[in-house]
Amino acid sequence: MLKIYTASTALPEKEYVFKVVFGEMLKIPYQVIPIDTEVHFRLVLPNGHELFIADQFEIPDQTAVIPEPNNIPGECENPFQKGETIIGIFGSPEFSIESQSITCGLDLFASIFFML
Repeated sequence: MLKIYTASTALPEKEYVFKVVFGEMLKIPYQVIPIDTEVHFRLVLPNGHELFIADQFEIPDQTAVIPEPNNIPGECENPFQKGETIIGIFGSPEFSIESQSITCGLDLFASIFFML
């Protein structure tokens, strides 16, 4: 089962995104584990490998604020598909791959929440 560790800030909004992405779209069993010491979303796969995703969720009443165009991080080169990019609304366009972990500077979950 996928385990998702995250700070409890804006937890209902995060859980909504997880339900849509992992529950409804991907149909992957997952468990959300709130830990206030987390500064990223930390997704742990059954084999122990980890995916770290930037967490830019603010307090709930600020998540509806429309970001200014100059604050949008832009494109991040997709390391898995040459010539393709990943676009996010929140975070920074950084991406790194290690032997047992991947770190994505774009806050994909806050970006998805904003678009939902």
